[in-house]
Amino acid sequence: MTVEELELKVNQQKSKVDIVQNCTYLGYIIGKRGMLRIAPASVKKLKAKVRHITRRNRPTPLREVIAELTPVIRGWTNYFKLAAISELCQQLDGWTRRKLRCLRLKQCKHPKGIRRFLESIGCNRKLWSGIAAMGRRWWRIACSEPANICMDNAWLRAEGYISFYQLLKR
Repeated sequence: MTVEELELKVNQQKSKVDIVQNCTYLGYIIGKRGMLRIAPASVKKLKAKVRHITRRNRPTPLREVIAELTPVIRGWTNYFKLAAISELCQQLDGWTRRKLRCLRLKQCKHPKGIRRFLESIGCNRKLWSGIAAMGRRWWRIACSEPANICMDNAWLRAEGYISFYQLLKR
């Protein structure tokens, strides 16, 4: 049977004949020797979803944000696990953890609130005083060494965060 016999229409914008390495198919790029990579547009789309979920002006508690983020992380990792993405997953984990730290610090609003929050999670005075004195540059504070020590990966796991890399290695 031919296309004419089946009365099918070929979408000229979606159809093309090209070298395999130049084509993206279902979010993947097929590389040399059949290696799969992720198309940059797929990573951009994921980051846009994470940005939307972790916006700093949300009045939502961190656990609820993480609960909303978990299916996105799980679905994306399971879909793209066929590609060689371990390095990308580590980068996305670092970026996502920073977004979550930034969101949580922004929810404290003021240096006093940051101090109270950091004391409540067991951070010592030397570390929280450095963070609280930084002012309101939330993105920079979230990447600072004291913030990484106080709100470490174990703390985020306790809050419910599941990392891309952990899911990939399962």
